[in-house]
Amino acid sequence: MISMVIRLGMLWLILIAVVPVCLGSVANVVTPYRPIGEGLCWDDSAFPIRVNLAEVGSIGKIPALDVAGAARNAMGAWNRALAGQMFIEGSGPNKVITAPVGVDAGYVAQAELQDHDTLITSFTITVNTSVPFSMNFEGDAEAYDLETVLVHEFGHVLGLDHPVSDAARVVGTVVAGSEYAVCYIYPGTTRIMCPQGKGKVMRSPGPDDVTGVKAIYGW
Repeated sequence: MISMVIRLGMLWLILIAVVPVCLGSVANVVTPYRPIGEGLCWDDSAFPIRVNLAEVGSIGKIPALDVAGAARNAMGAWNRALAGQMFIEGSGPNKVITAPVGVDAGYVAQAELQDHDTLITSFTITVNTSVPFSMNFEGDAEAYDLETVLVHEFGHVLGLDHPVSDAARVVGTVVAGSEYAVCYIYPGTTRIMCPQGKGKVMRSPGPDDVTGVKAIYGW
């Protein structure tokens, strides 16, 4: 049996190999995606996943009520994309929190997953209040769009990792030195699991993100 913690954020990733029990990686030839490790997932009985928003606080000038609203919108984006109830608000250990982690922490937000034998058992999404956030739908060049970041983190919660350069080999193209090469060799496509920098607004999963989740769970 294996029990561990995996932390995944917008700007960095710790990857730990585990014994797979989920369906694992199936690469779409046009838009590759990647699951966490060798495949982490929730048991089907865990859905809908209850998300506790009681510890959400304000971020800069964004009041706690609006931060919680952004989390609800991000949950709803995945529910709509997957045509089902993946997430609902409720009590319990699965939570979104805000904390002043520091500008040098290495991430804008991170999803910390608790798992046992490759089944995810709980999670905490931490939004780093030390970095600037915005809720401007047009984007803010000096800040990260809060809802976009949360949709990305909930993708980690469902078992999706960041696309990486190895995935580019599916079409025989590798961009040397770029962890996120696959995000740039298909400029006409959109993936919420690619890094979303300051000023970028993408408030729903892309088709490839949806394909990835469906493949992991066999839906």
